[in-house]
Amino acid sequence: MEYNSTIDLYGEVQEDIRFIIASDVRMKIILCLDDGSKNLKLLTQKIGFSPSTISHENRKLEEKRIIFKKGRFFHLSPIGKIILIKLINLLKSKSLINNNQEFFLNHNIDCIPDNFLYEIESLYGSCVLESTAKNIFYPQKTLYEFLRNSIKIKGVYPIFFPNQLNLFKQLLKNDVEIQLILTDEILDHLIDTVGRNSLKKALSEKNLILWRTEEDLKINLVLSENFLSLALFFKNGSYDSSSILICEQISAIEWGDKLFNHYLKSAEKIVLE
Repeated sequence: MEYNSTIDLYGEVQEDIRFIIASDVRMKIILCLDDGSKNLKLLTQKIGFSPSTISHENRKLEEKRIIFKKGRFFHLSPIGKIILIKLINLLKSKSLINNNQEFFLNHNIDCIPDNFLYEIESLYGSCVLESTAKNIFYPQKTLYEFLRNSIKIKGVYPIFFPNQLNLFKQLLKNDVEIQLILTDEILDHLIDTVGRNSLKKALSEKNLILWRTEEDLKINLVLSENFLSLALFFKNGSYDSSSILICEQISAIEWGDKLFNHYLKSAEKIVLE
């Protein structure tokens, strides 16, 4: 969307936005109705404001057709349900950013398409694992534990981890399914490391699929049915091996799977002759 168009759009809806977020009472009423209708007594108990205050704000919300009253109970209208979903997304996004602020500020996120950033609330509940002076390999060791307990693994690799290569070899022997998207540089390095014939033999097994991409990827994405991990590059172009964002929420895993498929569209399946 054009910048001016976005400003015009804000001007169009700013009063509606202000109506909701400028009132602590109205915000909490909408959020409180997330799990179903409630009467005035229950709203009072849940929100903590007086009955008269809640009644006053309920009337305003009814006028805006965000909620409606049926009998003694207040319900979200269809419009209210849409507003609620977007409010929850905003709250989750801001909580994610607040809890992992340095991770997002210190890294290049240009590798993540805008349509995925629009759904960044999917990563709500993530935490950042960081190296310490006493345990510089803590992020990678934790990631390896997640991988060892996985059945199906997908990954985007613009970097090479010798130790992770050994782990993948063991996982393949245990019939774990692995799909990896590799840059040309990493693919060449992999062939040099394990040998062309050894890699060809591994690819003949049904549980390993490798893809190559010509994109200059600046993201190390790894996911399975149990977790998602995200490691990024610094703004100067160097890879940050000291911090990984980890999330075990289903929403994050689904987000990561869609991102993997996004990169897969420009990748080519590797077949060694």
